Amino acid sequence: MCSHFNLYVISLIYLSMKKNFFAKLGHFFLVSAVLFNGFGVGFVKAAPTPGPVETPSVWASSPADIVLESDGNISIINIYNATSTPIYIEFTLGGTATVSTDYSLQSIPPFNEANPGKIYVPASVDGTASSVGFPISIVDDTDIESLENIKVVFGNVFDMITGNQITDLVLGSVEVSIKDNDMPAPTFSTSTFSVTEGFYAGMGNNFTTLTNISTKDLTYTVDVSGSATLNTDYGFTIKNGPAFSDATLITSSPTTVTIPAGGNAEFYIATNNPLYNDGLYEIAEEAIFTVVNAIDSDTNTYTFAVNPVSTVTLEDNDSRIGFISNGLGLEIDEISTISNDVVTSSNLAKLSNNGDGDAMVVINFAGSTATPGTNFTFIETDPNYRILGETPLVIIPAGESIVVPLYIYNIDGGNKTVSMTIDKVIVGETEVPLTAVTGNKTHTFTIVDNGVPPENRAPIASTELITLDAIHVGNNSTPVSFPRTFSDPDLDVLTYSVVLSDSTIATYEIKTNGELVLTGTKAGTTTVRMIATDSDGLNASTTFSLTVTNNIPTVNEAIVTQRIDLHVSSTVIIDNETLQNLFSDLDTNDRVGISLTNNTDATVVTTTSDIEFSSLVLTGLKVGTSTIELTGNDQHGGIVTSTFDVVVTDSTPVEENTNPPTNNTSGGGGSVLLPNTAPQAVVTNGQEVTVEVNKEITFDASGSVDKEGNIRFYFWNFGDGSDEVYYTVPTVKYTYTKISNYTLNIKVKDAYGAESSAQVKVKVVAGKASTNTGTPDKTSNTKTETTTPTPTPTSTTYTATPAEETGSTGNTNNNTNNNTSANNTEEEATTTEEENTSTEEETTSENTEEEITEEVPAETTEELPTWIKIIFGSGALAAVAGAGLAINRVRKNV
Repeated sequence: MCSHFNLYVISLIYLSMKKNFFAKLGHFFLVSAVLFNGFGVGFVKAAPTPGPVETPSVWASSPADIVLESDGNISIINIYNATSTPIYIEFTLGGTATVSTDYSLQSIPPFNEANPGKIYVPASVDGTASSVGFPISIVDDTDIESLENIKVVFGNVFDMITGNQITDLVLGSVEVSIKDNDMPAPTFSTSTFSVTEGFYAGMGNNFTTLTNISTKDLTYTVDVSGSATLNTDYGFTIKNGPAFSDATLITSSPTTVTIPAGGNAEFYIATNNPLYNDGLYEIAEEAIFTVVNAIDSDTNTYTFAVNPVSTVTLEDNDSRIGFISNGLGLEIDEISTISNDVVTSSNLAKLSNNGDGDAMVVINFAGSTATPGTNFTFIETDPNYRILGETPLVIIPAGESIVVPLYIYNIDGGNKTVSMTIDKVIVGETEVPLTAVTGNKTHTFTIVDNGVPPENRAPIASTELITLDAIHVGNNSTPVSFPRTFSDPDLDVLTYSVVLSDSTIATYEIKTNGELVLTGTKAGTTTVRMIATDSDGLNASTTFSLTVTNNIPTVNEAIVTQRIDLHVSSTVIIDNETLQNLFSDLDTNDRVGISLTNNTDATVVTTTSDIEFSSLVLTGLKVGTSTIELTGNDQHGGIVTSTFDVVVTDSTPVEENTNPPTNNTSGGGGSVLLPNTAPQAVVTNGQEVTVEVNKEITFDASGSVDKEGNIRFYFWNFGDGSDEVYYTVPTVKYTYTKISNYTLNIKVKDAYGAESSAQVKVKVVAGKASTNTGTPDKTSNTKTETTTPTPTPTSTTYTATPAEETGSTGNTNNNTNNNTSANNTEEEATTTEEENTSTEEETTSENTEEEITEEVPAETTEELPTWIKIIFGSGALAAVAGAGLAINRVRKNV
């Protein structure tokens, strides 16, 4: 309070020292009001006489002393706010209880997960304090724990609007304890026990004892379950006292039993009762007794980390399988005599099953004079016949009798006996001990030999229709059994075969057990013909249809339009990732193969790919557009196509003719674009060459020229039937493998698609009949080695002679551009220049060929160096060509 008063005095002194004292006086009273409201303290509290006790503006309710572990989501206190502004209060958690293990704060208001350790309280409404709870979630575990407490320590209080701390509000701390609801689990004296039907009369046998090891009297809930049925297969009694009068017959589940602290209760099971000892064979069954929970006298419920369980196995005491009298009513131990004609076993023994589960019976024929497979065999088409691995079985449905499914063959050499003995009984997946099978286990009959065997008869196909569900490509069909589809009246051994109307739709396999399995390979429908043939070639057949389905591939990511600028690069590569993403197939096992199926204009662009089609190289030949079609094939009949365009352009600069026609009658001016001229193909090897067979020769077309310097491709056709190839370099190496005469054709093409060709006659000889090595000797007079350096082109009349380069370049350009309006002065100058050139030609005609070559200007007889082409591209070619034109114009003007 003193500090508040001092602040008040200091404020008064401050105001007195300032100018405009009375103007500041209002500020003083405002500060005073804030001090009164903010700190909840008035000057009256500083007076020696105490004033009335005020209600705090923020407070918390008193918590409950104890909460239960089973309470779940609760609020341990309420916090009230009587101020006119919303607030938040800082807090920390402590105590012996552990956050997240024993309890946790609920993720709801008044908490904010973004700002942990704070609780938010809204402002009062119309003078009424607002309130919020302190919600927590108690963890109900199965651990046995002592009393634990939660301690909440509140800290600073803040105004949510201004963010200022309210210093005179302190809530302190609260504590609440968590009481455990778990108890130590009771114990069974035995966890497993076994009894036999018909034993333990009366109350039955004490199979286990349940003991309460806690310090409280508890009522336990016991659940009875298992494959055995209470009150049908057994009786259950609980005795929880010393006298038999303390025993209670349990007739339903769940049930309860009350056991004092440290006490126990005995559990009894009874099976010797007409209701339980029913005379029906049953597989072993189980009765399971589980303690679920416990309740004390205060109705507190306790669960256990592990529920105690005791299991009783009930073994049956009834007969399972037995032979009964055969179809003629003969006794089991009598001999049945039958004819040796092929018969079924209707005259033989029957097997009976008086149990409540289907049984699989293995029959042993030991002691028989008849041989299985030779004198008799199982009828494989009989619905009660099965084979497990290599062991034949007979299936006897519960409560039924069946005739043993046997065929009898014709025999020779006297009568033979068949002795049948039950060797094994299986129910479900459990083998029943033969000691529990008390029925007749043996039966014997005789096969009588009556002499002449019957005439062979053809196999017989079943009249039952075979219907198979459609299968997907790659999947197998339901097996179809040949032995069940075909029979032979003479019991001949049959061989099986299959014919498919369309073998591309499916494949088939005949397994060793005679089952036919079909596998789909392509979408469609095929007719399946099954054929059974006996040893004499007689056969029977049956047909059915199989439909195979397949998901057709789809376009996944179409390839966008590809653009080639011949000035930059002549090729574009479609990479493997793009090709792999082009198509998709819902059938995960299908591999979609890709092939190129159409290129609408091979003169604009050519395509190259490897065998695996891992990438696709597109090479532009001339300006234009071609559409490429790619096809996806899933190899199972599913086909899809996708197309994309390839646009070829050329941004190479084109030289302009800046000299306007001097005889232009139109009076106009400006520039005229030079037209493109076709290149001239030249092979430096000469027009005829001779080369040895199987010896490599180099052909050189570097002498080819183009006025604009735009030769891009060299196409070589060697005349021997091999594919035409093309390169961007002028030389190629080749080996002829057969002696003959060939015509080599070289075609050069510029960036605009203009082209010309030249031919070379190639004579391929044996051994060393010719001295020509592919590089002709210019001084030789041999006809086969004579070199003609400038073969006549097929699509141009331009020839790069010294005379042209020195005197008629401009005139040639004008003629090419169809510019015939030059003035007389220029024509006279040109005439004079041509005369000079003619004189120069006469003067130099006596020189050697090497001297003439030296006099030709370098820029008109040699191509640019390769390094210039690589570094500067077509732009450099255009620039140099432009420079040459400009120089010629200057020379002409001079």
